[in-house]
Amino acid sequence: MWTSFGLRSVSKRSRYYDAYNTDTAAPYWRGPIWININYLALEALHYYSSIDGPVKNLAAVLYTELKNNVVGNLLKQYEESGFIWEHYDDKTGVGAGTRPFTGWSSLVLAIMGDTYD
Repeated sequence: MWTSFGLRSVSKRSRYYDAYNTDTAAPYWRGPIWININYLALEALHYYSSIDGPVKNLAAVLYTELKNNVVGNLLKQYEESGFIWEHYDDKTGVGAGTRPFTGWSSLVLAIMGDTYD
């Protein structure tokens, strides 16, 4: 599920990855990078990196890498297009879906500020 742009919504190994929902409905939640899903993963990694335990150090490394991937891609896409997008392509990082989109994609501000309360 890991990409240079954030976590995919579905693993490439899943039979649902990039599969159409119906004969005519594109694979809306089946592969792209969604900021709300990445926020939840980052929230968990942030939590586990702050408590003593066997995964503390690994969680901290993964948190930093994932945060950098998500924030870096959103910034790049914003600089190139002038928009925050609904979701992002898992292969290229290019923004897709509705734009401008300040729903759950605005969670990038919480991610940037390490705010998970």
